[in-house]
Amino acid sequence: MFPNPAKPSCKLSRLLIAATGAAFLAGALIGCGGGGGAAPAGTGSGSAEPVVTAIRTESLKFGLPSTFVASGSNLDESVTLQTGGVACTSPQVTRISSTEVRVVCTPDDVGQLQISLIRQGVSLKTHTDEVVKPRVQMVIGSGPTARQIELTIEPGPRGGVQRGWANNFLYYVNSGFYHGTFFHGLFENTVMDGGCYTRYPNAAPSLDKKGTTVFAPAPLAPLTIEGGMRNLQYTVAISQAPCTGTQLSSFSLNLLDNSAGKLTDRDAAKFVAIGSFNGADAGTRQQLIDLSKLTRRIQTNPQEAWLPNAPNDLAAGTIQSMTQTR
Repeated sequence: MFPNPAKPSCKLSRLLIAATGAAFLAGALIGCGGGGGAAPAGTGSGSAEPVVTAIRTESLKFGLPSTFVASGSNLDESVTLQTGGVACTSPQVTRISSTEVRVVCTPDDVGQLQISLIRQGVSLKTHTDEVVKPRVQMVIGSGPTARQIELTIEPGPRGGVQRGWANNFLYYVNSGFYHGTFFHGLFENTVMDGGCYTRYPNAAPSLDKKGTTVFAPAPLAPLTIEGGMRNLQYTVAISQAPCTGTQLSSFSLNLLDNSAGKLTDRDAAKFVAIGSFNGADAGTRQQLIDLSKLTRRIQTNPQEAWLPNAPNDLAAGTIQSMTQTR
C-alpha cells in the first residue's frame, strides 16, 4: 500500500530530503511531531515569578533598624519594599535564599506600620504590625542587690520639643553611653540624678564627668527648652545642663511630683519630661527610695558626696546597662 499522500510518513520524509530541500523537511517533521517553534505562553525558559507566602516580624523597635523576613519561592532583590502608616526609612531588601528575603527599615514614629513587598508595581504580600512606645530597661548595681527599672519613653508629636529630647536620650541609650555612669545626685525620697558622672579606676580612684575622653555622642538635633515639661511623680526627665560641652546626657527619675508649684519645681529648672518609669510598682518604688537614701546630702564636688563617705554605695548606684527593648 502506498502511504496516505495527505500525511507523509517519517520514512518518506527522509527520502525526500535531497529532492525537495530543507523547506519541505521542516514541514514534514512537523507532521511527525518533531521540530521546534515558539513555546506556549507561560512555559518559556525565563525565570519564574516570585511568590511571597508569608512575612514575619523578627525585630521591631522605634527609631532603630527593624527586621522582617519574607518567605516564598523564586525570591530575589527584584522585590522592593513599600510602607504605609508609620514611615519606615532606609529600606533594604536582601536575598537570603530563593525562599527567603530579609527586609530592614527604621520606623520613625509609633503606631501601625504596614509593609508591602512589590515587584513591577504588583503587591506580592502585605504585613501589618504595631510600633509601640520605646521601652528601656535600666539595671542599677550588680549581683543580688541589682535593681531593674523599666522606662517607657513618650516620643511626643513629630517635630516637637519632646520628640527631639526623647530621640536624644534614646541615642545615648543605644550608643552605650550610660554604661558605667552612676546616680550622682540623690535627694532622699524625692529625685535621682544620673547620666553624667563615671568613676575612673586610677591609682587613686576619682570621679569625673563622662566626657570626650571616653565617649561623647552629639545630640541628634539642636534642642530648645520650652513649655510642656511637667516633672510629675514617676517621670523620667532630661536636664538642660550639658554634662560636658554640648553633651546633653543628664537625666532624672522623679520619685515625687517635682513639677511647677512644688518644693523642687523642676519644671522651672527646665527639666524636660520624656516618659515614665515603673515606680508605681511597690517593689520598684521601695528599691529606688532605698537607693535615694544612700546619701542624704548633695555636694558641689561629687567626690565629697561619694568616695570618702560611702565608697561601696558608688557601686550600688552605678548603671550597669541601659537597653532599648522595644
